[in-house]
Order: sequence, then C-alpha cells, then structure tokens
Amino acid sequence: MLHSYIKCYIIDYMDIFKHAHYIASFLPLEKRSSKVEKIKLKNLPYWVQESCEIYRITIDRFRIDLIVPSSVFSFDQITNLYAVLIKADEVPKLILADSMSTQLRGGLIRGHVPHIYRDEMIFAPFMGVAYKKIAEKYEKTNYKRIWGVALRLAVCYLLRPNFFDKQASLIKLEKDISSIGLVYSRMHLSRAFRQLVEADLVMTKGLGPNKRYVFNEREEVWERILSMDVETYNKKISEYYFPSQDYVFSGDSALAKISDLTEPKVTTIAMSIEKYNKWKKGKKTASVPFGDFGQPSLEIELWSGDPEVLKSKECINVVDLSLSIRDSQDSRVRIAVTELLEKINLKADLLWRTE
Repeated sequence: MLHSYIKCYIIDYMDIFKHAHYIASFLPLEKRSSKVEKIKLKNLPYWVQESCEIYRITIDRFRIDLIVPSSVFSFDQITNLYAVLIKADEVPKLILADSMSTQLRGGLIRGHVPHIYRDEMIFAPFMGVAYKKIAEKYEKTNYKRIWGVALRLAVCYLLRPNFFDKQASLIKLEKDISSIGLVYSRMHLSRAFRQLVEADLVMTKGLGPNKRYVFNEREEVWERILSMDVETYNKKISEYYFPSQDYVFSGDSALAKISDLTEPKVTTIAMSIEKYNKWKKGKKTASVPFGDFGQPSLEIELWSGDPEVLKSKECINVVDLSLSIRDSQDSRVRIAVTELLEKINLKADLLWRTE
C-alpha cells in the first residue's frame, strides 16, 4: 500500500510557481500570471490523501493540478495513484517527477502518464507537449546542464585528476572507479561521458573499441561547471532525530569541522535518498533524539547520489560542498570556502552567483 511509505519529498510554493511559469510557456495564452493554491479533492481514498499533495495552478483561464508524491514510489504505485486522481474531477493532472529516476520517468512516458521534471522536461499530451519539443527548445537556447553520473565523474576528476588515465577504456574505468564507491555499469558510464562531451568537459579520441574519453584541463572543467546548472541536493528536511550512520556533515556544519568557522546552531548533514528512506523506516532503533524538541536542531540534505562517496573524513567533499552553498551571502562562508578550494588548486572567483 502507498501509505506504508515514509514521507521524504517536501516542496514549497516557490517551487510550485517555478513549475507554473514553465507550464505557462507552452500555452497559447496572452497573460502568463499564475495563481497557486493547495487543495484537497473530495471523496478520495485515505491512502491517496496520505500519498500526495495537490496544488491547483491557474494560468489565465487554464487550470491544472500538480500532484506532488510524498514518497519515492514504484511505477505501478504512481500509475495507480494517477488513475484514481484523474477520476476525481475534470481538471487535468500532472505528476511532479523531480525526485524520480530516469528509468521511472521513461516508464511514465510509455504508460502515457503526464508529468513534469524540474524546469526542463514536460510530458503532457493534453497540452500538445512532448519531450521532443522541449529538447528542441533548449537546443535553440544552447542550454547546458549536467547531473547524475556525469556530475559524479566530473567531481571525481576535480578531486582526483590523476585517477583518470588518458588511455583508459570504459572497461578499465568501470573497474577503477568502483574501488572508491562509484559503482556504475559501462552503459551508464557511456551515457554519462556523452553528456560530458556535449557539455564541453570531455574530448573523445579514437573510434569503436579504441574510443577514449579525456577530460579537458582541470581549471577549464571547473570554470565550465560553474557556468552551468548542476544538481546538488534535492531537498532539505528538518529532523528531531540524528541518524547513527550513513551520513556526512554538510553546509555550515562541514565548514565548522574543516575550517575556522564556529559551529552553527542547527546541524546540517547529507544523506542519499535511498539511505534516508531506509533510516526512516527504522528510525527509533537507528537514531537518537537531537535538540530540545522545540525548534528542530537538525537539517538533512537529501542527495540523489551518495554524498558519502568521495567524502573527506566525516564531511562531504569540498567540490560538492562549494556547489551546494554557492548562493550564500555570508562573507565568512565565502572566505572559508575560498580557502578550502585554494588548497586543492581551484579558484572561487566564479563560484558565487551574486555579489
């Protein structure tokens, strides 16, 4: 049953408005103003009410319901949820797929389940929109973004440039990177390197079985990453219990341990979504109370990848840490991050998005 899953996905109204604006760009409307309200549909089964949140987006005269699943579900569970919701009323429905895997999103397309993924992909036949049209739209704007396995490989290269042999094949790379916890199949590595080539981070040499992927100069790769939108953690959740394992310190808490910054009042740690879900199911036996149970004293960043991989001691690695807090306006944080990056010969000049 869906309600047996633990809630792990949280979204705020700013996220909803971003999705609303993106949806509006595909509608033939004169006005683009959006109205968003959280609603509850009547006569829904209890398990449906507990399994999702529903936001009604009104754009001009067009209405659409954005369905936000409250857990990481399987394909069958998502389709069952959608099948019940579309019978509730006449308003079209879109599933929010931000936290879903590529494989699951592919299943939604084959199953003809309308959904939206961040602000880059939408599958909505009732709007006359499919993935191909969106891909064409971003090709025209030269949109560049890296995520998933490709980003993990790029971060690994920045931290351990000598780890990537310029003559290494995918077979050798698959074996080498698995020794440090990056376990990916050759198929996933091939797709990731194609993404890195398209993002101008990697060059190819040779053809067929002799094909090799070679990263550009380290400084060039770093500057290129800073010019793109990169995927860090998905969401940050407040907690009253502290996990006993499977986490690393992140944010200001990590800086407090590896620089001169003082410990923040609220501790920040990072976990993979998979390990977080596992921990939540057995929270009472795998954690201890944390804080005074007034205001939460712990924040957990949920990462699609495992932040423990490539960690430095008990903290998230410097590259991921820097990318995840690049919106900070705190001068102390900026100075600390700059010093940490300089220790690994990376510049922080282009890191900060705003002055």
